[in-house]
Amino acid sequence: MIDQAITAYHQALAGYHSPAFLQFIKENMDTNSEINGIYDLSTKLPTVDYESPPAVYGFLIWYCLELNERELAQRLYEQMLTFRNHYPWSRYYGGFTVGPDGNTHIFDNLVPLIAETRLLK
Repeated sequence: MIDQAITAYHQALAGYHSPAFLQFIKENMDTNSEINGIYDLSTKLPTVDYESPPAVYGFLIWYCLELNERELAQRLYEQMLTFRNHYPWSRYYGGFTVGPDGNTHIFDNLVPLIAETRLLK
């Protein structure tokens, strides 16, 4: 999903919009309340059980804000927040982590933090 989210965002910046992609995101949030990591292009069904990492949600928020889809951006933001580390004893406290080990990646922190700043301003 990361490549689709980045591409959709940059297309929106250039004035192009994919109603099908936006509808796909809306339907997945309506149906599953999350965005999976990989989907089959023809069936539009998830091919993996894992949820997309925080960076994907961040890029999707950027995309939605560019299209003035604030309600969807807010829903994506709320789901993205489920990745925030709330454990004060963790070295990643306050950041975004993924997986049972609480691993993190710089893009899973920077992109969500920029998305949060853009959404809440």
